[in-house]
Amino acid sequence: LLGMVAKFGEIVQESADSYAPTIIAKYILSLASVFNSYYHHTRILDESVDLTTTQFRLGLVASIAQVLHNGL
Repeated sequence: LLGMVAKFGEIVQESADSYAPTIIAKYILSLASVFNSYYHHTRILDESVDLTTTQFRLGLVASIAQVLHNGL
């Protein structure tokens, strides 16, 4: 999931270079699908895990939200 978020810049560049906005649309759909699965299986706010893990998960969610927002 983190790797997918990191590829956003490459995806935008590839889409621009090939004049194919569908590349971004497919990427956003794929990211949303993978995130949905992650969110379904992983508790973001979980008292049984340490604070560092919770902060990482919150940061990941914020990053994904930003990429989805920018991609749309």
